[in-house]
Amino acid sequence: MLSTTRKDTLLDALLPAARAISNSGIDSGTHSGIDSGTHSGIDSGTHSGTHSGTHSGTHSGTDPAKARLLRLAAQLVLVVAGSMLLAASAQFKLLIPPSPVPVTGQTLVVLMIGLAYGPRLGAMTVLAYILAGLRGLPVFAGGTSGWAVMAGPSGGYIVGFLAAVFVMGLLAERGMGRSMLSTALAMLAGNLVIYLFGYAWLASLIGPGKAFVFGVQPFLWEDAMKLVVAACLMPVAWRAVKAMTGTSFSDRGQFQ
Repeated sequence: MLSTTRKDTLLDALLPAARAISNSGIDSGTHSGIDSGTHSGIDSGTHSGTHSGTHSGTHSGTDPAKARLLRLAAQLVLVVAGSMLLAASAQFKLLIPPSPVPVTGQTLVVLMIGLAYGPRLGAMTVLAYILAGLRGLPVFAGGTSGWAVMAGPSGGYIVGFLAAVFVMGLLAERGMGRSMLSTALAMLAGNLVIYLFGYAWLASLIGPGKAFVFGVQPFLWEDAMKLVVAACLMPVAWRAVKAMTGTSFSDRGQFQ
């Protein structure tokens, strides 16, 4: 049996060791907990941030590409549809003697395409139509085709279509074509462009005086009627294009 004095001496010796072990356990647990929490937080944050960034980057990279692809597809559809409509309108051919230039529905279609499509897409559509005719497809007035048509009395008017559709598109980008009045004014400007090219070419073939009598005067009444028709139809046409492509007059230039 140990005496009381020796017990106290033994306890005094053991207490510092117990305190050291206790402190060691606390420090170990604390450091372990801190390290574990820190590493876990870093790993979790890193993994979460990496996954989130990758996921977000993938979506942000895919969505614009998909939107661009859909937009290009819509443009292609509009070009094909517009050139086919031009070809169809050319088949409604009416000759008013003694004019060698036939009356067709092309002028109305060309000018409406310019207002609805904008300058670049409209020009692409008319150019596709002209190239199709030059390649031998029967898309010109009366089902004709080839370079002979371009070199004939109608050649200047066909080239004028390309210039007019671009001018109409520029006017559309500046806000014209939204109302009946602005549509009529824009159509008048487009007609003047077509007349300018058509008259200049026809004058080189038959002379200035005859070119006016045969190539301008017979079409004045017809084009006046087209202005009225276009003023009524144009707001509907550009709403249809907007619904298909998601663009409007204000961003039509970006759409091109």
